[in-house]
Amino acid sequence: MKTRYFLPALIALLSGQIALADGTFPVTLKVIDKTGGEITNNVNDNNETNVYCWISDGISTESPDWWDAMYNDATYGKTGELIKTDDSWIWQITVQAPVGTHEWNPSMKTLGWKEINKNVAYFGEGNRIFTVAEDGSVSGDTEVVLNRPSGNKTSVKLAFVDQSTEKKSNNPGGTEDRKNIVVEGNGNLWQVINAESGGNWLYGMYTDETTFPLGNLVETDNELRWEVTFQLDDNTVYAWRPRIQSWGCAIINEGFYTYQPGGDGFIYFSIDEEGNITGETELVMASEKTNYNLTLNVDMNGTTVDAAGVHVAGSFNSWNTTTTELTDADGDGIYSVTISVPASNEPYQYKFLNGNAWGKEEIVFGECAYRTNRIAYVTDGDVTMPVSVFGYCGTTPELKGIRVACIGDSNTEGAGASDVFTQSWPIQMRDFLGEEYYTENLGVSGATLMKLPDPWGAWTNDVSECYSHTKLFNPDVILIALGTNDSKTGYWGTRDFQADYTELIEEFRNYPSQPEIYMITPIKAFENGYGISDDNIRNGVIPAINELSKNLMVPVIDWYAETASLTQANDIPDGVHANDATLRIMAEKAAEIMLMTKPVVIANASSSAEYAGYRWYLNGAYIENSDRSTYTATESGTYHVAVKIDAASNDVIVSEGIRITASESDPVTLGINNATGMVENVSAKTVGIAAFENHLKIYDADNAAVRIYTVAGVEVKAVSHLNGSVSIDLSDLPNGIYVCRLNEANGTRTLKFAK
Repeated sequence: MKTRYFLPALIALLSGQIALADGTFPVTLKVIDKTGGEITNNVNDNNETNVYCWISDGISTESPDWWDAMYNDATYGKTGELIKTDDSWIWQITVQAPVGTHEWNPSMKTLGWKEINKNVAYFGEGNRIFTVAEDGSVSGDTEVVLNRPSGNKTSVKLAFVDQSTEKKSNNPGGTEDRKNIVVEGNGNLWQVINAESGGNWLYGMYTDETTFPLGNLVETDNELRWEVTFQLDDNTVYAWRPRIQSWGCAIINEGFYTYQPGGDGFIYFSIDEEGNITGETELVMASEKTNYNLTLNVDMNGTTVDAAGVHVAGSFNSWNTTTTELTDADGDGIYSVTISVPASNEPYQYKFLNGNAWGKEEIVFGECAYRTNRIAYVTDGDVTMPVSVFGYCGTTPELKGIRVACIGDSNTEGAGASDVFTQSWPIQMRDFLGEEYYTENLGVSGATLMKLPDPWGAWTNDVSECYSHTKLFNPDVILIALGTNDSKTGYWGTRDFQADYTELIEEFRNYPSQPEIYMITPIKAFENGYGISDDNIRNGVIPAINELSKNLMVPVIDWYAETASLTQANDIPDGVHANDATLRIMAEKAAEIMLMTKPVVIANASSSAEYAGYRWYLNGAYIENSDRSTYTATESGTYHVAVKIDAASNDVIVSEGIRITASESDPVTLGINNATGMVENVSAKTVGIAAFENHLKIYDADNAAVRIYTVAGVEVKAVSHLNGSVSIDLSDLPNGIYVCRLNEANGTRTLKFAK
C-alpha cells in the first residue's frame, strides 16, 4: 500500500468500506428506468446496449475511450451491467474512485449520443456530482431515476414578453401583424405541438381561435406578451424556443434578440410527478438601454486623405466600412463624427479608415486600443474621445514604453475572464510591470504551437491576424504561452513540437527589435470537455519546453508549478480556462520573472550569487556538463549562463553575454553576480558596460566614448574621454528602452537596456 493512501484506507477498513491498494473505493453509478426499459431501450437499434456515461478523470475504468458502457461489454463496459426487475431496468457501472469530488453524465445512443439530461429528463445545468469521503462513504448524485409518466397533466403557459420601446416583435401593417411569434418544441413538446396543430411543427403564440386556439397575445402600453398554454404530462422534461415569422421564421436567439449567446436557443423545463414546474417557461426581451452620443476624432495632418474620405468601422455599425464618414468642417485636419449608441458595460471597438474599404484601416497599438482596435466606454453619458493621430493612440506618431507581446491561446485571449478588456493576463500584467511597459494581448483561442493541418490550429496560421500583428508591433519582449491545445489527444505526437517551436523562436529572434524571448509552460489542466490532457502537458509539453530552453538558451516562466496547487472549483472552473483571480496569478508570475535581476557573468571572479541550477553557453551553444556556478573558459567567444531560480519550479533566466579572449594556455574563470547588464572581457583586461537602475557603469575604460540612443535612434546622451571605471548618470532620462554604444581602442560594443 502506498504511504499517501494509508490513512484513508485505514479509516475505510475500520468503517467496513474497503479501499484498493491505490487508495480508491468502489462506486456504483446507476440509471434506473422505472418504465421497464420503455424509455431507455430500443429493441430495433440498441437492444440492451443503449445507455452509457461520461466519467471525469481520476476514476479508474477499463474503457479505452471517453465513454463507459452501463451494460456488460468486453471493451467499453467490463464492470457495466444491465439488471432487469419486475418494473425497472437498472443500467449501472461500478468504478474505482479516489477520495474527492467527481462528475459523471449518462447518455443514450438512440438520442444521437446525447445526454439524458434535457432530452429525457431534466436535472438542471451541468454534470452529476458525487463525493467520496476518506472512509469510503459516498454522497451526492450516483443515481438517475426515470419515472413513468403518472398519467396526470399540468397546465403550462409559455410566454415571450417584448418590453422593447418599439415593440419590435410585432410587424404592424404586414401579414404577421399581431401574428408574428411562434413556438417550436424539441422532443416531448414537439409531439404535443404536432398533435395540437394538426401536424405542424410550430404553434402560434398569438390570438387565433381557428388555427391556434391555445395561443394568446396580451398588449399593454409597456409590453407585448406572446403566450400559449399546453396541457403537458407530468414526470417529463420539455424544451421550447420562440421564432419570429417576419424574419423568415428565424430562431429569435442571436438573430433577433440574443438571450443565449452561442446556444441553440432551446429553453428547458420539467414537470415532476406532483405537477411542480422547474426551469424556464417565460422569456423577457427587456427594453433598450438609453442612447448616448459618442464623438470620435482623428488627426489626419501629415497623411494624404483618400478620395473616398475618412471613415470608421466598429461594433456600433456592424463593422461596416462605408456607412459612417468623418468630416473636417473647419479644415484643421481633425476629422470627427458623432453617433448615437446604447449605453454598454463593454467598450465599443472601432478602427479609422483612410478610405472606405478594408485594407485602408489603421493598426493601433497602445493604451487606447485592444488587439489593434480602438476602444471607447459609453456607460452613463455622452462621450467625446480625445484627438489622436491616425494609427496611434496619442497626439504624436509613436508608441512609448517597452513593448511586450503576449502570445498564446484562449488563456491568453481571456476565455475564462469576466472581462477580456481588463482581466486577461496580458492586461493585468500592466499592474505589475509599471508604466514603462506596454503589453499587447495576441492570444488566439484554440491555437496550437504545432503547425497542424487544421487551418484554425497553429497560432502562426494567422486566422485572427495576431501573427501578422506581432510583426507590426515589433516587440522588445515576447512571451510565448502555447502548448495547452497541443496536448489534446489526437494532436500530441502528430508533429515535432520542438522543431515547430524552434522555428518560431528563430523567426522572432530575427525581428528588427531583436526581442528578448520567454517560453511559458501551460497551467495545470483539470477534467474538461476540450480534450486537453494534463498528462500530456506534464509528461510531454513541459519536458519539451525545458529541453528547448536548454538547447536554445531561452528563459522559462513556469506557470504549471504556480497553478499546481489550485482547484478546479475555485480557480479553473471548466478545467482549462483560468478565472480572473488565476489570470492575475499568471500575470504576476510572468512579470516577476521578466523583472527579475539577471545574473551577470564576471571574468576572473568567483560567483557571489547562488541558484538551484546552472547551464553555461559559448556563442549560444550549450556546453555539456557545465552545471556549476563557475566555468573555466578555454576558448574565445561570447559566454552566457542560464540559471534555474529555485528547486520548486522550472523558472529559468539567462544572463547577458560576456565576450572573452581565452585559450587552453590562458584560461579565464567566469563567475556570476547580480548586477544588471553586460560586462565584456577584451584581452587581459575587463572593459565593458553594466546597467543599473539609474546609472551605467563603465569598467576600465581607455579614452572611451559612450553614446545613448532611444530605440527610435534618437541620441539622448553622449560622454567622451572616459578613463578607468566611470559611472554615467541616467536619472534625467525617462523610463524606456535604450541602446548604449561604447567606442574605445579595441572596437565598438553595444548594450540594449531598460531604465
